[in-house]
Amino acid sequence: MLAHSLEEVVRRIRRGADTRSKLLEELEWSRTTLTSRLGELTDAAIIRPGEFAPSTGGRPATKLELNPDRGLILALDIGGSHSRLAICSADASVVRITDLEAGRTAGSNVVAEWIRASVSDAEADRILAVGSGIPIPPPRFTNGEMAPEQRDWESFSPAGILSIEVPEVFAQDVAVVARGEAQHPEAKPDALIVKIGLGLSVATLSGHRVLSGANGAAGAFLIPHADEFVAAETLFSGYTVRNALVRHGLPRDAPSSDIVAVAANENALGRATREALHEMAGRLGTALTSLVAFVDPQEVLIGGNLAEADAVVDGIRSALMERMRPPQRDSVGVHRCRRGREAGVVGAANLALDALTTQEALTASTRTNRQETA
Repeated sequence: MLAHSLEEVVRRIRRGADTRSKLLEELEWSRTTLTSRLGELTDAAIIRPGEFAPSTGGRPATKLELNPDRGLILALDIGGSHSRLAICSADASVVRITDLEAGRTAGSNVVAEWIRASVSDAEADRILAVGSGIPIPPPRFTNGEMAPEQRDWESFSPAGILSIEVPEVFAQDVAVVARGEAQHPEAKPDALIVKIGLGLSVATLSGHRVLSGANGAAGAFLIPHADEFVAAETLFSGYTVRNALVRHGLPRDAPSSDIVAVAANENALGRATREALHEMAGRLGTALTSLVAFVDPQEVLIGGNLAEADAVVDGIRSALMERMRPPQRDSVGVHRCRRGREAGVVGAANLALDALTTQEALTASTRTNRQETA
């Protein structure tokens, strides 16, 4: 990162150094240099003065914050059978959310039509960047061997769908969930995040940063089965639960949110669903034990639609606690994701915000402002 860069100032503000005194302490710059950089960012409407900080005895300092009125961010969290779209302000705060009971398996055309219908022309004109979580590995990780449903998403472009030219950033769906959790005030620096919907994926937080891997595909969870290693979701996921419950009357195309709703019923299908979820969760917790031992997180967070079922979170927790060894058994917490169903879009919005706050992007914005005011 460049010395005395605009990016460094914005990064510190996003992480909580929201007064001049805090910035001076962390950056160790001269007051003149910091004042110059803050002036550039303020003049370009990238940051603005906020409320007063708590007084420490003298005149209270004014907090600095990203300017939420600068424009909008489009955030997408696309799952196997459920998708979520959020319109966010320029500081990545969620303004409104729209849901679709379809996702990867329905095809990109279905999701594209939903995006067009969900974003007004007035909103599209104000979008500064797009962040998306998609449940497929990046193309370079597949060596050209892609399933038809993966190939269908290879050229997916929300900005193109809306006919706008803005930066757009993609990550695996579990990575944006992990990023959304990392932004929570109570987030632990080191965590294992498990997203369970119809599919299953895992992400790792280290020092509040999502580990993406050399190919951007970290999180593939393989386990031994028969004479080979298979994706864990083929044994522990909403797919396996749904397939087991078809004989009890659950529709073959039921999304993961329907499975959770059915589990709340007291009829025979509801009881069978709870039993199937608990069994799946116990086996998944057992499989996760080696990952927890290897990564050594402070906590395991369970997200995705199936995480809304108590039987899932409780089953994973019980299996892990039974098999973990000290000191992990006494220190690792197992919880539902703190941001709940919003974790993915919050993470996707912050992914887009990263693209807007690189040194290159900030320099371009401040240069444009100088030209317009000259």
